[in-house]
Amino acid sequence: KIYYAQSLLKAGLYEEATKNSLRVKEEEYEQRMLKLRAHVKYEQDDIPACRAIVDQCIQDDPDTIISYACIEFKNNNYDAARKKFVDAIGALGYQPDLAYNVSLCYYKMKQYGSALKHLGEIVEKGVRFHPELSIGSNNEMTAARSVGNSQLLKETALIEAFNLKAAIEYNLNNISGARLALNDMPPRTMAELDGVSLHNQ
Repeated sequence: KIYYAQSLLKAGLYEEATKNSLRVKEEEYEQRMLKLRAHVKYEQDDIPACRAIVDQCIQDDPDTIISYACIEFKNNNYDAARKKFVDAIGALGYQPDLAYNVSLCYYKMKQYGSALKHLGEIVEKGVRFHPELSIGSNNEMTAARSVGNSQLLKETALIEAFNLKAAIEYNLNNISGARLALNDMPPRTMAELDGVSLHNQ
């Protein structure tokens, strides 16, 4: 029942996901189903209902903290969101997707220097811990072999980091810096590019 409700959520069948989550009666899954219902409300842009559900979750659970951060972000309260994402990093340890979210909050507040600092940390960790992703191997003369769209690439948040870095450089009228950020991405074929990367090219 749990996996079925989660698959309905992923498919965008929100009402069905909610109905199926309510059928899960086992107490050990209560928090998981609350999070799923909160996710549904978030996807439907019903932020007051989302917050009401998140308020029922265990408050010191990192997932709850992240949920509050996302709610603050959606409400354009970027500094409050940033603080919650930092709290989540404190609870969970460094995670690239959370570091990216901190950078995105700084970007939204037009604090580009702080955003670039956090993006630089994501890239530096990617270079150090994942040389197989060939970061920075693209150049004008040779095309590097594609690393594909692996789960590892997704977990590193490198594509998001390079795209945001390019956007910041572009906003600062540093076109060559924006181009360099895009060229430093782990190499992928045109068919493998996500919509944002394709647009930025």
